[in-house]
Amino acid sequence: MINLGLMELAFDSRLSAVDALHEATGIYTATQVVEGLLDRVGWPKAGATLLDPSCGDGSFLLSALARLDLPPGAFGEALRVRGWEIHSGAVAEARGRIVDHLADRGWSKADAKRSAQSMVVEADFLIDGPTEKFDFIAGNPPYLRFARLPDYFKAAYADVINKHAIG
Repeated sequence: MINLGLMELAFDSRLSAVDALHEATGIYTATQVVEGLLDRVGWPKAGATLLDPSCGDGSFLLSALARLDLPPGAFGEALRVRGWEIHSGAVAEARGRIVDHLADRGWSKADAKRSAQSMVVEADFLIDGPTEKFDFIAGNPPYLRFARLPDYFKAAYADVINKHAIG
């Protein structure tokens, strides 16, 4: 028998911890900084892929997409750009901005939504990171000292963060 009360409590603890983490680190990178960083890495390069492991509201994704030739329905080309984000509100914001961007470029809303859904993964990059390889990793990851992390993340990250970073 499964104890749903404990499962719900663990889920609620995680959601509260994710919200607290986002509250402490959800400061998004200005567009001119994003553009400068993409210039520095030479984005785009033919066939290259780009990942933002903490994509927040999708600023890096949007700027990277804007530099690609994306005729309507060019799913493979659009999916050269991917992001991961732990906070569900930020995921929704990033996906919504991508949908608007693609629709402005002539994509149908349905195709734009499908692409945005695949492009932005809602998960914890440190624990559930992608298995595929990317040519570029670009972003401005959030920073918070381990001591200031919510207890949920201290326990979750204890085995995946280098021990020198835990001090």
